[in-house]
Amino acid sequence: MPATTRSRWKDVRWVFEYHGAEHKVINAFEAGESLEVPNVRNYTTVHVRCGTSFLLVVILLSILVFSAISWQSIVQRVAYKLLLLPVVAGIAYEIIKFAGGRKESGLTKFILGPGLLMQKITTQQPSDEQIEVAIKSFQSVGEAEEGVERVGRVEGGTPQGSERAPSPHPSSGDGLSNQPRTQKRAES
Repeated sequence: MPATTRSRWKDVRWVFEYHGAEHKVINAFEAGESLEVPNVRNYTTVHVRCGTSFLLVVILLSILVFSAISWQSIVQRVAYKLLLLPVVAGIAYEIIKFAGGRKESGLTKFILGPGLLMQKITTQQPSDEQIEVAIKSFQSVGEAEEGVERVGRVEGGTPQGSERAPSPHPSSGDGLSNQPRTQKRAES
């Protein structure tokens, strides 16, 4: 395998680990758990309302809907797809939203099963540092939403008195790691 492919795979794996950390934090939050690394670590990297599942539901619904429609010209085909895509996406959104409140339902597991399996590819087990960044990010969003509700409009993109979340990227020089990115990669 060429070195460039290996290095790109490490970048992709890094993104998948952060994706897993995000899911762990959301799952812990929804379970009412305090957001501390040891608690969050125990949760799964799979989540029913993930964008990965949403995209897969959109694709499957598109296949069903668009295969049932005939067209006379390429212009009609494109027009139908453009007009119906928001409808398909809306239905997919409602399916994902419905599933979020019924995680243990057999119907939910059947409908979202392929998306949940796909998340086994798009999420990986994160490090404690990545979980910590995901917690900070989640808390920052909550603070920002509270600030918007409190002030009406947040100046500068962050609520007054709140800290910005540390950069999750190891090469940024701030955040959780001051090591250059290449040194961080060598450890993994």
